[in-house]
Amino acid sequence: MIRSNVKSRPSQVKRRWKKKEAAVENIRTAFLKRYTLGQRLGAGGQAEVYKCSKDNTDYAVKIIDKRKLQDNDLHQMKLEVEIHALVSDHLQIITLVEHIASPKVEYLVMEIANGGELYGHIVKRDKYTEGCARRYAEQLFSVVAHLHSKGIMHRDIKPKNILCESMSEDTQLKLCDFGLAARLGPDDSVDDGVVRGTPEFVSHEIVQGLPYGHPSDVWSLGVVMFMLLTGRLPFDDPESEQNNKTKKKDFEPLFEVIAAGTPTFDLEADTCLSDAAKDFVLSLLCPDRHKRPTCAQALQHRFLTGLEHSDQELITVRPGLSNYMKKFLGAKRRLTHVRRLTGILNRGAGNTLKVRELEQVTSETTTLLEEAGADEILQVTQFNEDMTLWR
Repeated sequence: MIRSNVKSRPSQVKRRWKKKEAAVENIRTAFLKRYTLGQRLGAGGQAEVYKCSKDNTDYAVKIIDKRKLQDNDLHQMKLEVEIHALVSDHLQIITLVEHIASPKVEYLVMEIANGGELYGHIVKRDKYTEGCARRYAEQLFSVVAHLHSKGIMHRDIKPKNILCESMSEDTQLKLCDFGLAARLGPDDSVDDGVVRGTPEFVSHEIVQGLPYGHPSDVWSLGVVMFMLLTGRLPFDDPESEQNNKTKKKDFEPLFEVIAAGTPTFDLEADTCLSDAAKDFVLSLLCPDRHKRPTCAQALQHRFLTGLEHSDQELITVRPGLSNYMKKFLGAKRRLTHVRRLTGILNRGAGNTLKVRELEQVTSETTTLLEEAGADEILQVTQFNEDMTLWR
């Protein structure tokens, strides 16, 4: 009897696998009946983002493979959908148009921002002044103040999550990606010692393992504003930039710099900036979270309400942001691609490689080789002990 049961297991597993695959294909078919799927826009650990269209209107769709998620990730994904739907009516938040779900896959159809990421938008401007940065700041602090008033903390405010509605210079900004968002009141805090967010933008209290709350979003906005006014990261460790950014320990030197609380670039020495701009940014990066202004208070700072600002060209910003995108965002995008490529090519026996996947990977690989070359791609690639590609 024991042998009989053992022999029957492979076929049972195969049937269950076929049912799972059928469920995935059914929801994909349902999605494709309503939308036309376009080019791939990006990818993360468990999700991919594609351009799609319906009735001559373009959208972005985030496709989440729930089979790759652990229980806590599934909880966070449900919270992401709930929070995004709750705040989706705000003009400066990417609208969640439709949510199509199955037990295995989620499709989040969202408004698409045709102006791209904010930093890339600034690099393309003919002229960039302190007044431009102030207009961006007004929008950013307004939308995050709205989140906080709803009892929501974003927890991952960074350049990649700040999009532009259009290519025009007076474009509306759009905040996106609520994958790490949490329900948190103004006086509440998280005290689990876990570092969440993007390392260069996490707050002083988070890297120290202290309780954190809404003030950590303000800190992240401070890092964004520092870059909008100088083109530099306020807390920058040269060694961590060159490391392979895949393990927490790689960020320890950077976290030590953030924990020290003193920007590595002397803002006071920047002669292009007004005193109001300097005071504004440094108040946002105050190491004591209790002394940091709220978003509502920041909107009342003289930098945003007064006439004290410089119309002088901020000559370091555009080249600085261009360098940042090349060093940080480009490397991370290449790392994401390498992981996806090796995941597909390392599939075990019994799985099939779809033609569409092969065409997409081939196209992306060609583009990456043209942009970076094989040497740079290998620098962001990890290998197992037997020299097979790490997945």
